[in-house]
Amino acid sequence: MEFRFDHHNPLKSTYTSTHDGVPLYKVDKHSSHIEIYKFVNGQYVLMTQIELHTFHSDKVSVWGREIKPIDISSWSGSIQFPGFDGFPYKWKQDGSNFRLRNDDSKLEVAWFDHGHEGFFSSSHDKLPILRIHHDGLRILDEIVATFVYMSKKTMDDNNAATTGAIAGAAAA
Repeated sequence: MEFRFDHHNPLKSTYTSTHDGVPLYKVDKHSSHIEIYKFVNGQYVLMTQIELHTFHSDKVSVWGREIKPIDISSWSGSIQFPGFDGFPYKWKQDGSNFRLRNDDSKLEVAWFDHGHEGFFSSSHDKLPILRIHHDGLRILDEIVATFVYMSKKTMDDNNAATTGAIAGAAAA
């Protein structure tokens, strides 16, 4: 299963299935939280809430059930979490893309291709795509939720690195 995004930023996108053209997920980012809506029976219903905290752990809930523990490693660019199916999973950054593997079998379950923006022409734009392998369909909603969370954490890390580099250059 593949999802095409309508925006380069996964935190501002609608995720549309390439199989049937249905815009299945919609992400709304707010300052203190992120909401993910799923298209069910002709309407969008709240599926995921991601609470973002400064002084304690963030909270990711899918259909009212919290995914925990979530182990974040900024050093290795990864997020590890237990799936509701009982298996451990790990998102890992691969350049500007992400890969999700079942941490027991090491089989790839999902892959995110960041795409790219055209510099001189919008015809060269390639919007992001999220591919879910057959084995991942049983935890599809968790994959989308943890993917959005991984995207947020990666953007935060990149912004912190950029801010640090600018501050360092200004001090020099």
